[in-house]
Amino acid sequence: MSKNINLIRNDKTGLASANNKHIVLRITAVIILFTVSFLSVMMFILIALSPLPSLKETEKSESTQLSYFNDLIVKVLLTKDRLTQVNKLINSRPVYSKSLQFIQKYLTADSTIEEVNLKEKIVSVTVASTNLQPLAILTDDIKRSNDLSKSFKDITLESLYYDDNKQKYLLIIDL
Repeated sequence: MSKNINLIRNDKTGLASANNKHIVLRITAVIILFTVSFLSVMMFILIALSPLPSLKETEKSESTQLSYFNDLIVKVLLTKDRLTQVNKLINSRPVYSKSLQFIQKYLTADSTIEEVNLKEKIVSVTVASTNLQPLAILTDDIKRSNDLSKSFKDITLESLYYDDNKQKYLLIIDL
């Protein structure tokens, strides 16, 4: 048999290579441990020195202020919408004061407005007088008026009668 074939291992060479492997492994582990420690310390320093906590505080305070202004903006927009709706409503409804001013302009001293009834778009005015002459003057003045076409489409003499209880003539005009 050959002397080169050795089934039993040489203790010195086997131990040396195992020791070398353990030393390399230990050195690698220590280098990795120091690298990880160094990177952890560096991350801690970067986080401690970074403006991130103050930025978070600033964001929180700004968010609070914006939420306050958001409520304020909602209130302002709601108020604006309500004012717009009220304005539309006021503009769409008929102006009854114009009707009363028109009749009052032509009233004589002997006649008075007894009653005013408001229907959808019609103002019914009851004028009272002790005799018919002031009522006749009123109707003639209204017919001759230049304001009639400007103010109203239609004026209707609804009724003319004598009220025994009041002892007056009553003229009802729809404007």
